Amino acid sequence: MAFLWRSSLILPLLVLLLGAGPSRAADSTTVSLRVMTYNIRYYNPEDSGRVAWENRRDKVASMIRYHGPAVVGTQEGKLNQLYDLEERLAGYEWIGTGRRAGGDEFSAIFYRQDRLELLGHHTYWLSPTPTEPGSVGWDAAFPRIVTWARFRDRATGDSLLVLNTHFDHESAEARRKSARFIAEAVGGWSNGLPAVVMGDLNARVGSPPYEALTRRGPDAPDQPLRDAKEVADQPHHGPVSTFNRFQPAVIPELRIDYVLVSEEIEVRRHGHLNEKWGGAYPSDHLPVLVELALPGS
Repeated sequence: MAFLWRSSLILPLLVLLLGAGPSRAADSTTVSLRVMTYNIRYYNPEDSGRVAWENRRDKVASMIRYHGPAVVGTQEGKLNQLYDLEERLAGYEWIGTGRRAGGDEFSAIFYRQDRLELLGHHTYWLSPTPTEPGSVGWDAAFPRIVTWARFRDRATGDSLLVLNTHFDHESAEARRKSARFIAEAVGGWSNGLPAVVMGDLNARVGSPPYEALTRRGPDAPDQPLRDAKEVADQPHHGPVSTFNRFQPAVIPELRIDYVLVSEEIEVRRHGHLNEKWGGAYPSDHLPVLVELALPGS
C-alpha cells in the first residue's frame, strides 16, 4: 500500500526532492524532470454538483496522469481523496502525514516508482514545535505542515530533495514565519543537493513570505530559491493566476501556488494548466507544472 503513515524523526527540517517524467527536451540530450503542485480542494461531504469530490476525482487524476510528472505535491487532500487518487494513478506511490491525529488534510507527495527511489521522508508542523503532531504555529487558523522527501533518480543516479507545503489562509504572520522556517531548512539542510519547494503559499508575488523564500526580504535564506516561472527558458504557459474559486475563469491577480528551485536547477518550462471539463475546473486551484534539468543529468 502506498500510504506511509509514519517515518523516523530525522533532521528537523523540510526539504524536498524533485523528479519528473523521463522525457528529453527537443533541444538537449539531458534528462528532463517534471514536477507538479496541485491543490485538489478538500473533501466536503456537503458539496454537490460539479464541486463534489465524486464528480472531480477522475478529472484530477486525469490531469496528473496525462501530464505525467514524476513528483506531484498535493495540498488539502484528505485520506479518502488520496486513496481515490492512488487507485487511479497506476505506478505512483505517495507519502505524508495528516496535519491532525486521524488524518485531516495532508501535504502529500506522489511519486512515480519507475523513475524515483524513495530514500527518506518526514512531515513537520509549521510551528515553534515542529516535531509535535497537531501543533499550531503562531496565530494560524489550523495546524499547517510541510512534507519533505529525498529521492534517487533512477534515470541519472542523482539524489534530490523535494518539499511540499500549504501555508495558512488567514494569518499573515503565520505565513511569514512559515516561510522563514522553510527558508532556513532549505539553506541549512540541503547538504548540497538540488532542492525544490512547492505548494500553496496563500501569498502573492512580492509578499513577505514570497520575499523570504526567494531571498529578497529581511528573512532571506543563505541559500536562495528561485521562482521557476521567473527563470524558465521558455515563456510561461497559461493564465498568470492560479485560483478560480470554481468559477468559469481564474480570479485575476491571485497567483498563490508555486514551484521554487535552488539556483543550480535549470527550469525549461513553466505553466499553469487551465484545462476544464464541460466548462468546469477539477479544483479551485490550477495545477502548476514545471520541466526541470538537474546539474549533472
